[in-house]
Amino acid sequence: PIFVDDMSQSLNFMYDISLLRTRAFQVCAMGYHYIGENLQLKFEDGMNHAGTHVFPFLPGEAVQLDPSIEALPEYLGSSYNTKDQVDYLIQSLTDTLPSLTALNTFEMDNDQMNLVREWVFGKRIAFEYISNPVYRAGLTKDQILVSQDPNDISYEERTDNVSIRESVSELIILLRELIQEETVPQDALAQKYVSIPLNNIASITNGMSASLQAIRDYIATHDKNTAKIIQIIMIVVILVAVIVFIVFDVVICILTSKEKLVVYRCLTSLPKNIVSKIADSFKVLKKDEDEEIQSSSISKNEEVNRQEENLLKIFSTSSDSHKSQASDAIYFSILTFFIAGIHVVITVCLCLFMMDITEQLTNAAPHIDFIMSSYGYDLAAVLLLHMLGAQSHPYVAYHTYGFDVAGILN
Repeated sequence: PIFVDDMSQSLNFMYDISLLRTRAFQVCAMGYHYIGENLQLKFEDGMNHAGTHVFPFLPGEAVQLDPSIEALPEYLGSSYNTKDQVDYLIQSLTDTLPSLTALNTFEMDNDQMNLVREWVFGKRIAFEYISNPVYRAGLTKDQILVSQDPNDISYEERTDNVSIRESVSELIILLRELIQEETVPQDALAQKYVSIPLNNIASITNGMSASLQAIRDYIATHDKNTAKIIQIIMIVVILVAVIVFIVFDVVICILTSKEKLVVYRCLTSLPKNIVSKIADSFKVLKKDEDEEIQSSSISKNEEVNRQEENLLKIFSTSSDSHKSQASDAIYFSILTFFIAGIHVVITVCLCLFMMDITEQLTNAAPHIDFIMSSYGYDLAAVLLLHMLGAQSHPYVAYHTYGFDVAGILN
């Protein structure tokens, strides 16, 4: 319906942004999982937890279920291969981004939607760019991989303000670079395709959450405004309808009274012989061979003709009485108010139905945000738990820039 078109469109934007946020968490978590299952890193002898896998991950193919019991996971690209799953999530991000273009022309004069546009297309997110690791000169590759000195590795960084769309595009480019590696390098966790997404995922998703809050505010405001407009329309339509019905009732009563008076006067002004002929035309004459019966019938017909003339005179006389006019007015008034009552009931039901639709859309809006966000933030917590093992490993080549054990636990 046209009165909920704007709300429906805003719900579509909310779904797209919520999906982007969830996919951003997913692609970072699955990318990290992909690296962990390929490194097969363990704590070595002499370290805490010696012999324990840093990433207790098995390849996706090793945990797949019997296809006859459970179908391939369509939500992860219909594949148990982790690399294919990451590729699917990257493609999902790529496919969702263009749907936000319609925001440019939606509700241009609305403050809440302008705030959404600032987050999606403006420069409100502080995005941290981090270089690939720079190792201390003179160290060989083998020495780098076993170094426990944080000073043996350094990074270059800078911060720019970007939009949600630009930050998601950066995630797509960086994670695409990861899966295009023929083999996962041993220092993959220190590379920029891991450090940049993980250091910026919080600011990106916080910006998405802020834009979603603005959309929810827009929907709530739109619902209130729509309800007020519908209430005003309902009151106006009811008042106008009642006035129109009353006016038509009065007009009909006046016209009917005049027309009846004209008809009755026309009938009473006719000559008696014409009236008798009119009366005779409604009778069925019977032929009777018995002259006595026939004469009796003629006398009865003459008596009926005289009675009809008297009835017409009485009818024409009574038509001018106030009692007849009052009965007609009462009849038309009752019928008019009955129809007007039906009209009012239908109008009220229709308006209440319209307000109920907008209220249901308003109540459904937070669920689109909260259901997806609960999954996304739960996944982020799992990702931090997975990072905890690598950050506690003594070798700095397995550390991701910007994270430490204390920071993860806090």
